[in-house]
Amino acid sequence: MDERAMRRTSLSLLALLCSAASSPQQDEPPHCHQAGPYIVFFESDSAELSREARHTLDYVVAANEGACSWPMGWLVGHTDTRERPSLASTRTSAIWRYLQTHGWRIEAVGSKAYGARRPRVVTPPGVSERQNRRVEIFYSMMDGPGKPVLP
Repeated sequence: MDERAMRRTSLSLLALLCSAASSPQQDEPPHCHQAGPYIVFFESDSAELSREARHTLDYVVAANEGACSWPMGWLVGHTDTRERPSLASTRTSAIWRYLQTHGWRIEAVGSKAYGARRPRVVTPPGVSERQNRRVEIFYSMMDGPGKPVLP
C-alpha cells in the first residue's frame, strides 16, 4: 500500500472512530441527579421565594423524577445572626408548600431548623449575611423502615 492510500485509510478510520464516539449509546443507564444540597437563599427577615428560588425549586422537583427517584427529602433551614431563629422554620415551610404544589413526589420529608447555629459564612453576632439566610434541600435514602439517613 502506498503512502497516499495509507493516509486515506487512516483518515477514514479516524472519521469512523470520531462518529462512533459522538453518537449516544442506546443502553446507557438513566442519568441520576446528585442528592444535593440544593440551596435557596432569602432576603433579610423574609421567607418569600424569589424568582431565582422558584427556578431552583423547579429543578429540585425535576431532579427527582424518573428511574432515579429518591425516597426521602430533607429541608434544612438557616438564618443569619441578625434574624430571629424561628424564621428558619418559616422558610422550610415556604419551601415545602412550593414543592408540594409543584409535583414533588417523595415518600417522606424531614425538616430541621438550625437558625444561625450552622452558618455557611461565619460572622459576628448581629451581622446580615445572605449566604446564611438559606434552606438546603437534600435527597436521602431510608435506613430501614421509617429510618431516614440524616444529612
